[in-house]
Amino acid sequence: MSDPVDQNQFDVTGHGGSLGVGGPATLRFHGREVTISAKDFPPVTLDLQNCEASVVGKCLDVLDTSSNIGFSTRNPAVYARLQEVAPAELSEELTAMAGLLYQTKKSESQLYWFAGIILVALFAGGFFFLSHVTRNVIDWVPIEVDQTIGEPIHELMLQEYEVVDDPVLLEATGMIFDSLLPHLPAEGLKPNWTLVKNPQINAYCLPGGSITIFSGLLENAKSADEVAAVLAHELAHATERHGIRQITQVATTGLAIQLLVGDLGGVAAAGGEAAQSLLSNGYSRDHEREADAVGLQMLTAAGWDPLAMSRFFGRLAQEGGQQPPAWFSTHPHPEERAQTIRDQVESKGITDQPRSVSPPEIDWTLVQEALGKLK
Repeated sequence: MSDPVDQNQFDVTGHGGSLGVGGPATLRFHGREVTISAKDFPPVTLDLQNCEASVVGKCLDVLDTSSNIGFSTRNPAVYARLQEVAPAELSEELTAMAGLLYQTKKSESQLYWFAGIILVALFAGGFFFLSHVTRNVIDWVPIEVDQTIGEPIHELMLQEYEVVDDPVLLEATGMIFDSLLPHLPAEGLKPNWTLVKNPQINAYCLPGGSITIFSGLLENAKSADEVAAVLAHELAHATERHGIRQITQVATTGLAIQLLVGDLGGVAAAGGEAAQSLLSNGYSRDHEREADAVGLQMLTAAGWDPLAMSRFFGRLAQEGGQQPPAWFSTHPHPEERAQTIRDQVESKGITDQPRSVSPPEIDWTLVQEALGKLK
């Protein structure tokens, strides 16, 4: 039987002092104190307040600038253990360097370095580490991972609906959707959409840009501009990666690991609960506001009426008498959102700017006639 691993002692490459440019050393953790020692080299306590993190080759390097003594390592367990005791500034640097290491290694091993960090950190530091680091590390995970997560959940959810196959509705929706794609503020995203028969005024976006559009949205929209406004808003959720951020926050520890490393075998089996939470509770207020702002930029760049988003939300506020006030909901109230958008359009003088792009022409009367045949 092998001896248990000492989570307070690690082999590293030390440098500085009598170690010179580098040599075998031992890193030890004593509570929040970290010391480094080597043969013929007395233990030296590192001042974490004066430590800086960097990347040297494929190693994480930490240097105490007050003594010019430090160490380098490829062991993600050292990273995880350091995160438990590091002050805020060093913690941020460690997170950034982990992302940089991931970027340099992803062509060789994809998500393995990142997965190792997350897995070891979960065992060493618990779920607190996950919530602390995920906000930043997700930015370094390829956006293609979002799509790998979202598509199977999207397919699962579609089993609950009747997919619309009317050619008039599909062509109109496709033209609106395609007009926005050249203006996505993110590379590598390949969004897709499905129109389903449902009278609710709704559309939702899963990680990676898998969007479900309810026929009720088209029925209640007064123009193609309003549909474009809603789709731009949903696409913004995908470009800003709100889905993967929010699912990770509500997921169990095990599912969070699967989400972060792209293990979709586990997500297919266990991800339904997290996805249902996202669909039931929606995005946070901050995510909704950000999607409104980013969506407005896409909408305007594609040549659609920028005030269409405001009109749509304003009408929802007038017609939706049962809509709870903003402070009772995770979402901003429709009228609040409508006013915010009007303010943004006015402050930027968007309506006065010449449009360099024209949106596709869509016969909205023909669309409404096709919708009438669905009932």
